[in-house]
Amino acid sequence: MARVSQYDTKFSKRTSQRDNNDESSLFLNHVKYGKEYFVCVETKACENLDGCENSEDEDGTPLIRQKYNDSVMSEERHILRNRRTNSWDGHMELMTKNKRRSWRRILAGAVVGLVILALVITAIIYLVGHSESADKQTPVKDGLTLEEWLSGSLSTNSFNGTWLSDEEILYMDESRNLKIHNVTSNSSTIVLETTNSALASSFQHQISADRKYLLLASNYQKLYRHTYLAQYKIINLQTLTETSLGINGTYMLQLAVWAPQGNALIHVIQNNIYYRPEAEVATDYQITTSGVFGSIYNGVPDWVYEGE
Repeated sequence: MARVSQYDTKFSKRTSQRDNNDESSLFLNHVKYGKEYFVCVETKACENLDGCENSEDEDGTPLIRQKYNDSVMSEERHILRNRRTNSWDGHMELMTKNKRRSWRRILAGAVVGLVILALVITAIIYLVGHSESADKQTPVKDGLTLEEWLSGSLSTNSFNGTWLSDEEILYMDESRNLKIHNVTSNSSTIVLETTNSALASSFQHQISADRKYLLLASNYQKLYRHTYLAQYKIINLQTLTETSLGINGTYMLQLAVWAPQGNALIHVIQNNIYYRPEAEVATDYQITTSGVFGSIYNGVPDWVYEGE
């Protein structure tokens, strides 16, 4: 520590104009070449103090006294080491933070680049596809006609099979061959081939209970929603001979079906019911006589029942 003594008269005159805090000491820690020096600055002009020069300095130049302090130096070295360590740790931490920030920036840039690339590719695909679709002209199809709508030709295809027994179905295949399919054995037999002219021109087919005859309907003429007129032919499946079904030259029938047994037939002509015991024998028995077209219907429904 520095001591501050009294000023002589000459020196006090010069320093009287300075700050009133004349009795003060300034301590500086100075590190030079790894040594610690204690600098004591005395602002004193004294002639008789030990350790001071007797000459009088008119300019009042401070006298510097250097003292070597081992304890202070050791403490300061320790502090210096701590500062260096802390500085190095802080530097490493700063570098780590900078690296993290750099990686984050790189990842963010990569994500943004991928998003932009995806948008560009999507735009290119859309523009190319749009141009190709614009170049291709969709062919314009003809609209529906009133006749197609009223005729029912646009309706969905129904199941063309008819159950003959618990195991057999009578149906027409894609080549329009008439077949009987056994669902148990998963086998089919041809009843009549499509080369037959009567089969090719028919729209309905029924086989007799004894499997000897085939009844084909053609020349469809619509009456109401479900009823129609048609011509019927009987085909002998063994000889392939054809017999027309009709009464007194009238061959447009309202209905014709096989009997549950044998090859007997029931048919309706002009709202009256007729019965034929054998398919190829033109002997028909009239069951009803009260039929009047538009008034009394036997064997077929009238237009009121069809509508309801």
